[in-house]
Amino acid sequence: MISVLNRSDEPVYEAVITMVYIQGAAPHTGEAWSEIAPQDAPREVWAVLPPGERRVTMPGGWGILTGRVGAEIAFTDRAGASWVRRATGALEELPTDAIDHYAISRPLDYKPPIRS
Repeated sequence: MISVLNRSDEPVYEAVITMVYIQGAAPHTGEAWSEIAPQDAPREVWAVLPPGERRVTMPGGWGILTGRVGAEIAFTDRAGASWVRRATGALEELPTDAIDHYAISRPLDYKPPIRS
């Protein structure tokens, strides 16, 4: 289980939380996961991430023994701009929404965020 924190006063939409590696020979970004396993990547999709802290249980069985994992989150803000916060902390604007950016098939199986 990991915690996701939205420090904004506004919700964000279509949030895609992806487990990535920050060390080791494995995918370091959500895009890398999409290239090798677009529908099987260790990720969850939320319709809305409200302000505050929420928890998410990620799918298991994908780790490697020598890697170090982190999480990245991509989302669309209230103004319609799409962003990704990398596991390194870097914030990058995306050219399209996260669902299309990561080539996630629709219809979506939205998971509800759990209040911490």
